[in-house]
Amino acid sequence: MRELTEKIAKLNHKVEELKSEKKEYKKKYQEQKKLTATAEAEVQRLKESTSRGELNQEQQKAIAKAEANHQELLQLVRQGFSDVTIEILRSTRH
Repeated sequence: MRELTEKIAKLNHKVEELKSEKKEYKKKYQEQKKLTATAEAEVQRLKESTSRGELNQEQQKAIAKAEANHQELLQLVRQGFSDVTIEILRSTRH
């Protein structure tokens, strides 16, 4: 009889553990579902904004920075070529 009572107690404990796990899984599922919905909404928003050709501030800043870097690089290249040209002219003059 005692063994049977212990078995019942163990099974009751196991049932409680399983119920607890079920609650945790349900909570995680709801969180995952919420994150998925948020991600899908963000993807849709991005698709719509890119289809309209709109750029967000970060993209505009990145483009402006890239253009500034490009202009600086062109200026350095021009400066470098002018220095080389001056050196060539000096060397051929003598």
